[in-house]
Amino acid sequence: LEFCLSLGNYMNGGTSKGAAKGFSILDLPTLSIIMSADRKFSLLHYICAVLNNHSSDIAEFADSWSSLHQAAKMDSRMIVNRFKELEDSLATIRDEVEACKVSRTALKFQKAMKTFLSAFEVEETALRGIILELEA
Repeated sequence: LEFCLSLGNYMNGGTSKGAAKGFSILDLPTLSIIMSADRKFSLLHYICAVLNNHSSDIAEFADSWSSLHQAAKMDSRMIVNRFKELEDSLATIRDEVEACKVSRTALKFQKAMKTFLSAFEVEETALRGIILELEA
């Protein structure tokens, strides 16, 4: 989409339509209508060819769409609730580690859970940010 916007700004340079900061997603179908002078390829074909030449992994983008369809079916309230369940479970683990520390028992458990909790902390923070966006 960024490339489409940049190309449109270049093509419209010097006009009132140049230097746009965005465009409507509804405008994308017009890319297949705008044809070359010899009518052999559309602007959409050109964009695909340029992107494919400059980024070989762009062709693999469609492979990730199967997970996109699954994600689109998910209810954001369910995701928020599942995250809250995860936070409750993590709080329970933290409480258990603290209880073991106080009673000086289950040293292997303490060590394993401390390692897990510290490794998961970054992901938990990132997930919390996503959840806050969903709740907004």
